[in-house]
Amino acid sequence: MNPYEKLDHEKRTWDLKETAAFFGYTYKYFYKLVQQGKFDGCWMKINGDYRFCPAKIKELLEKGLNGGGDPHRSSDPLKGPPEKEPGGEAA
Repeated sequence: MNPYEKLDHEKRTWDLKETAAFFGYTYKYFYKLVQQGKFDGCWMKINGDYRFCPAKIKELLEKGLNGGGDPHRSSDPLKGPPEKEPGGEAA
């Protein structure tokens, strides 16, 4: 079973770092995407921490990230490569 298929069978929520790692993003860059609303409906805040539902992430991926079939909205959350930090890491 590949990681995408495992999303339906995950028994717990993921934190911000785990979810960022799943997508291959840095923590800072993924946090920025969450703040932009790219993952609305996939997360909740518990005791001030973001928690992500893997099954909801799969639903979002199947629709396209905030695409939902609307041709006027981008399904690509990146719109280009992530910004670089001074140390050379993606932001």
